[in-house]
Amino acid sequence: LQINPIDPLTLSGSLFAQVDDYFSTPYGLQEAKAFGWSADVSWAPIERVSVFLGYAHDEYQSREQSCNISGGPPAACNPLDTFFVKPRDLLDSVQAGLNLDVIPKRLDLGLGYRFSFGRTKFTLTGVPGGAAAGEPTAVDDIDNRFHVFNAVARYFLTPNWTLKLGYQYERYEETDFTTDGIPQSLANLGLSTADVRTIILGAQHPPYEA
Repeated sequence: LQINPIDPLTLSGSLFAQVDDYFSTPYGLQEAKAFGWSADVSWAPIERVSVFLGYAHDEYQSREQSCNISGGPPAACNPLDTFFVKPRDLLDSVQAGLNLDVIPKRLDLGLGYRFSFGRTKFTLTGVPGGAAAGEPTAVDDIDNRFHVFNAVARYFLTPNWTLKLGYQYERYEETDFTTDGIPQSLANLGLSTADVRTIILGAQHPPYEA
């Protein structure tokens, strides 16, 4: 939905939702849900200046069924060894920016900043329904933060030819209990001679600056 209550002001918003049901899967992903919303404001206080501000929230939930197996895969999973994992991913993003006509129809400048904060939460139940295992158990969260700043200048050589120069800075930070603190070599973990020759090349997303 987009509304222009007055000429220099624009208000907009969006909403989405989805549900997926994997009813024929005995194990693995059983159900997935997602919903989110966003709101944006754009304002031009004077003819050569416009500013914008936006916020968005996304949430994803799923239900996964697994079986705790020791030794090897049995012919069928014992119901007492069945457990459920319920991940919940949340992402909040805010953005703001400024557009300025430095020289009308010749040179303009755009500045923007975006910050995203993501969290992944887990809960476990021991058996179908969770009755025999008590209340669901919470597991440590996974957090990530993403900063993006950009600046773009455009110079109009002619109405059809534009020279553009841009700069962008990114910074990503993550805290993940599943990978933080895991050494690359297993030699110092007191394992067997065969195990210490193993090197872990995990699927990590290390913090970075660019």
